[in-house]
Amino acid sequence: MNGNRKMKKVAVAGLSAVLCTSLAAGGAIIANHNSNSKADTGSTQELASDKYDVEYLKAAVEKAANVVSTSDTQGELFKDETVYALADANGTTNKIIVSDWLKNAGKETSLTDVSNLENITNIKGDETFTQNGTKLTWNTNDTDIFYQGTTEDELPVDVKITYSLDGKEMTPEELVGKSGKLTIKVDYKNNSAQKVTVNGKEQTIYTPFAMVTGMMLPLDNFSNVTIDNGTIISDAKSNIVIGIALPGFTDSLGLESDKLDIPESLTITADVTDFEMGVTLTAATSDFLSKIQIGEVGDLTDLQEKINTLIDSSKQLADGSSQLKDGTKTLSDGLSQLQDGAGTLNTGIGTYVDGVDTLASGITSYTDGVSQLTGGVLQLADATGALTSGVGTLADGVAQATAGADTLNANMGSLTAGANAVVDGIGTVNQGLQTVNGAFDTMDNYYNTLLQTIQANQQVLDGLNAAVAANPALSSSLQPAITALSQTVAGQTQIVNGLKASIASGSDLRNGMNALIATTSSSNAGNQSTLIGGATAVAQGAGQIQAGVSSLDAAMQQINAGTQTLNSSVSALPSAIDQLKNGAIQINDATPQLTSGAGQLTANSQTLKNGASSLATASVQLNDGGKTLLDGATTLSDGMNKFDEEGVQKISALYEQDLKEVVDKLDAVLDCGKEYKSFTGLSDNMSGSVKFIIETDEISK
Repeated sequence: MNGNRKMKKVAVAGLSAVLCTSLAAGGAIIANHNSNSKADTGSTQELASDKYDVEYLKAAVEKAANVVSTSDTQGELFKDETVYALADANGTTNKIIVSDWLKNAGKETSLTDVSNLENITNIKGDETFTQNGTKLTWNTNDTDIFYQGTTEDELPVDVKITYSLDGKEMTPEELVGKSGKLTIKVDYKNNSAQKVTVNGKEQTIYTPFAMVTGMMLPLDNFSNVTIDNGTIISDAKSNIVIGIALPGFTDSLGLESDKLDIPESLTITADVTDFEMGVTLTAATSDFLSKIQIGEVGDLTDLQEKINTLIDSSKQLADGSSQLKDGTKTLSDGLSQLQDGAGTLNTGIGTYVDGVDTLASGITSYTDGVSQLTGGVLQLADATGALTSGVGTLADGVAQATAGADTLNANMGSLTAGANAVVDGIGTVNQGLQTVNGAFDTMDNYYNTLLQTIQANQQVLDGLNAAVAANPALSSSLQPAITALSQTVAGQTQIVNGLKASIASGSDLRNGMNALIATTSSSNAGNQSTLIGGATAVAQGAGQIQAGVSSLDAAMQQINAGTQTLNSSVSALPSAIDQLKNGAIQINDATPQLTSGAGQLTANSQTLKNGASSLATASVQLNDGGKTLLDGATTLSDGMNKFDEEGVQKISALYEQDLKEVVDKLDAVLDCGKEYKSFTGLSDNMSGSVKFIIETDEISK
């Protein structure tokens, strides 16, 4: 209900300001008159004559009511009508005199007018007229017509004035000469109404008469003067009071009178001494609202369009705020995931940094291993030459030993010479066996060294792969090293596997050579001198020699088989050694680049760790901000929906149900005021306007 009252008040809110402007215009007339009046000479007679300057009061009232006559009618036939009502001090009408001014009549030699007046008299010329009922035909003689008459018709508006002294109502006659707290109440009654249809409904619309009442209250008798709906101008002599009201206007709009600022009466209060009062003048006009352009104040024809825009905008805002709420919810969820991911990233970066440290350590070990590998490969190459030479010597010794054994076995008679040859061959075999055995020891050492190098390289390779897995951005810089190292490990593994196979295949041979070394050493220690010294006693030890030759022959067969296997393995060894040597050189060349990359990786890892920590901290703050934003977006969405439902939609409904009807009624009221152009009558070919001047009697001793 309060909302409706506020909206109703908006429909007429500008009217009061316009009325005040009109009152100020009337006050300016009085102020100008007072400033130009003659100085007070102290004469009682002069004071009495100036005390109630009716003409200036009338000018001020007419100016405030905006009913000052003008001759500018833009060439049209126009009837300017002034109705003078003479009333007693309470406002009761005693006589009505009407003055009509037919403007621009000079362009017509004969002019038809309509009037219900009696006692019509030309008051400003000698032009005559003929009358047929209410129809008047004037002979204009090329001039305007001014005529006057009387009527008994009821005025469209009445004025009622009541007086109270110290809260007690009194007649004007009873008040004369009294003092106290005076209250003057001016009530207006609008008698001019018609039925019109507004929005399909029949409405009672009152002609929008503006009533402007003025009175002069001398300072000698009145002080502390107030008025509820008007203005007061004071000078050295009088309080000039001008008030304004629009009776019936509120009823025409169908609004609640206690909630509007549209006055329908006046109340003047004052402290009075020796009461007496001059005339009151009230001017009334029906086109006051049109002349002060109240239509612009109440013109809300584009309000519907603006309300539609407001509705659309509010709906878009409500929808947008809902979308913002949903988007913020998604953002908040994403920020929560970001916080979790940042924590995981921070942990992963820590692990990565630890891995980088391990990688750096592994690269250092790897560098050392590369150096060892290079040295071992070179030693292996040298040992391979010795091995090849030893295998050749071994083969030769075995051949000699075999030949000697065969000779010994075949020519027992030549045992001494054969024994010497055998001894020499055994010495040579022993020397070859020692060389081959040394080569096998070198291969064992290199195998173990190469195996350790492969393990170190694999540790480095695992570290690089872990770094790339933790931070894919490092892939472009580390991938070449990873690829080269992988190839190196593969080549080293191939060599190790070849060495392992060679060592395994030569195991039996080595065992046989060791046994042979032990055997030949024993022979050298215990039997060589015996062979040499006892060669002449061959016949006596023939059985024993025969047994020894048999054992030696069997051993020679084992040596021959082992030598063939070793020779086969040694023939493949140089090619593998060359591959290993080339791989070692490539690894050695790539080592500085790998060491430099590892250094950069170590240097940047702390920065990365600090950044990850900052990201984790910021993600927590961002997540908190996202939650706050979500709360705000939710509040905004709820508020916009509430604003749309309880605000905009209700305003739209209010406009459709109430304000639009008020505006339509206001248009009907304005039309009614424009149509009221004459009190006595108006011909069809003539336009016009009418004003009423109601003058009450003065109250005096």
